[in-house]
Amino acid sequence: MALPESRDKTFVDGADIPPEVLNNIQDSIVAGKHGDQVLILPATAMEPVSGWSYGGAFLNWETTTGNSRLVAEIPLRVGDRIKGVKVHCSDAGGGTGVVSAVLEEKSMAGGSLTVTTKSDSVSSDDSGTLQQVVLTNVVQEAIQADEVWRVSMFATAGSGLRRVHAIEITYDRP
Repeated sequence: MALPESRDKTFVDGADIPPEVLNNIQDSIVAGKHGDQVLILPATAMEPVSGWSYGGAFLNWETTTGNSRLVAEIPLRVGDRIKGVKVHCSDAGGGTGVVSAVLEEKSMAGGSLTVTTKSDSVSSDDSGTLQQVVLTNVVQEAIQADEVWRVSMFATAGSGLRRVHAIEITYDRP
């Protein structure tokens, strides 16, 4: 095997390092900095705005209150680009309430605070099962120094039990 799974070659003190080995090292370092990466945000990385409580048998966020909101700020670096978002959740099923999610950018540019939607709002399928809500039409642009990106999740009207377990963010460093 070769880098990055294992060593190319073992060297002793004072040995010359062949150019092809140095090139492999550099290529492995660069490859780790670019391309798609996946970040998992667990339930503990989310904050309730209204109506959600943390706990239950699965240690997740739960609500039976309609019009509840839960947010998760995405801890990426300036220059990273969000390419996809999946919310791992379950809804009540039977028309008693679903989970909706949307990607947002909070900008502090120019001394004012603005929030801009960066994806379509997508809802769970009302099946009562564990599922992934995949956000569509995600705006793929580099994160700027004066921005915070977040996922906002909403429990629609209804009294059924809804849960949010984790969020999966696919991003890259162009």
